[in-house]
Amino acid sequence: MLNPSEQIEQYFGLDRSPWKLLNLQSRLKKAKSPEARAAINQEIENTVRSLALLYSNLHQEGYQSGLEFGKQNAQFYADAEQYQQRAPHLKIEVRRHDRTPVMVVNGRTID
Repeated sequence: MLNPSEQIEQYFGLDRSPWKLLNLQSRLKKAKSPEARAAINQEIENTVRSLALLYSNLHQEGYQSGLEFGKQNAQFYADAEQYQQRAPHLKIEVRRHDRTPVMVVNGRTID
């Protein structure tokens, strides 16, 4: 899964919606007839809706992946606590390496 910023870059690389909005805005300023203005307004609304859906979808995906990451980390710490209770003679701890938890038993990292 791509992170949200990469998804936005990929989407805008293909769609160019922000440039389209700027173009529509300049066309709206130049439009003279009410029909043309209404059509351009409708295009602007559709583009803004698609952008809003994109951003809300990416935000939701990022939130869900963050929750999943948190659950995995919590389970990792819970497992380390259980191992410590089963074997009190071992020194079991959890350290972080590159933002991921690593279990350490008696000073040695285990996979």
